Amino acid sequence: LLVQKNQSSPSPSLPFPLMLSCPLTPLLLLTLVISTALYGYGFLLADLSKGSKNEGGKEPHPGCPLPLSSAPHRTVLMVIDAWKWAFLAENEEMEYMRKSIDAGSATVLRAHVQTPTVTMPRIKALTSGSVPSFASVLLNFHSTAAREDSWPRRVKESGRSLVFYGDDTWLSLFPDVFDQRSEGVVSFYVTDYTQVDDNVTRHLTSEFSRSKDETASVLVLHYLGLDHVGHSLGGESTKIGEKLREMDEIVRRIREMLIQSDDSFLFTILGDHGMTKAGNHGGSSPDETLVPVVVYRSGGEGERREEGRTNITVPSSIQQLDVASFLSHRLAVEVPEEGIGMDFSHQIGFDASQSIIGLARDVRRLSEKIPSGERKDLLISCVHDLSSLLGANCRLKDEKKWRETVERCYEETRRAQSDLISSASQFDNRSMLIATVFTIMTVIYLL
Repeated sequence: LLVQKNQSSPSPSLPFPLMLSCPLTPLLLLTLVISTALYGYGFLLADLSKGSKNEGGKEPHPGCPLPLSSAPHRTVLMVIDAWKWAFLAENEEMEYMRKSIDAGSATVLRAHVQTPTVTMPRIKALTSGSVPSFASVLLNFHSTAAREDSWPRRVKESGRSLVFYGDDTWLSLFPDVFDQRSEGVVSFYVTDYTQVDDNVTRHLTSEFSRSKDETASVLVLHYLGLDHVGHSLGGESTKIGEKLREMDEIVRRIREMLIQSDDSFLFTILGDHGMTKAGNHGGSSPDETLVPVVVYRSGGEGERREEGRTNITVPSSIQQLDVASFLSHRLAVEVPEEGIGMDFSHQIGFDASQSIIGLARDVRRLSEKIPSGERKDLLISCVHDLSSLLGANCRLKDEKKWRETVERCYEETRRAQSDLISSASQFDNRSMLIATVFTIMTVIYLL
């Protein structure tokens, strides 16, 4: 019986050499390759249409212009890598910034970061106002020049100078934008959390000692040390507190030098992404996706908190990509073509007319990106309502009702923006499904 059973048992699968000799094998292997590529396309969804932009200086819509004279003499953007919301809101280490916020001389907002929460896609979101695809995770390890339109490029095209110190990813993304004296630091030596920041800070004195003619219109700083502490020692290391105090002191130092210059300025400090308690990032947890945005501006020193300003206990929420729109308006350049951000100047205490102009332009731009329907009609109505607040000279006509109208239109446009973000984050499900079906069929046949 045992012999009978062995004789009737199924024959073993073909040996691998014989499998390769099967006439259909090359076709099946080609099917696997094509299916893998198709699945990768559907998942990564690199948007090949990105990279177009309006011609610099042209006015794409009627309305009030963006006068260059409205831009501050100096704009400083300080990025603290892996600076999550809790590091400011729930930590006493950053005493200077917390006191500034409590006093009303600085405004804090809580920004939501889209995944993937790694540096390069976050820089693209901050500069283009768009939602980078997951392909950016792969490109994060080999940064190449950004194809997307961005406010740094537009500022450069307007004839102004930009200087950068910090994570060399910026110099890879914008190779022809920053002045020659700019200097990058390598981001992958995660065990170094001291020299990597010292190499940025050592340039501050010389930058702020330059004559007015030599002063860069935009100074971008990207500090990596906090992120490196997290990767090397964990997100709850005692070194985290030391690094937060160091960053707080640098903010104090920069702001005092800006005030002493007697020039108009805008100083924005933010995190590109957060970090987990283990010191990692890349996912979608609140620790990784909620970051602070703190704004100082000339004329805001010693102000009492007014309506529309926010504090650390009850912060307003924005999307991180809104920063691109905010900086574009404040620097008097067009918002990047692919941008879906919204100006939040009205939450910081900026001039009402400039706040209305920026928001109206964003509402109009977003209304052109959504399909026809009730929401589109509401946005178009908002554009008219916002425009009606301004007179022929683009100055505010009604001091009483402007904030109510701005808040209503801001919230309505926020809902449209949420739809656009969801749409930009979608995968090509059809391509992924077809690829999966063909892969499974091929594997079953080969088995």
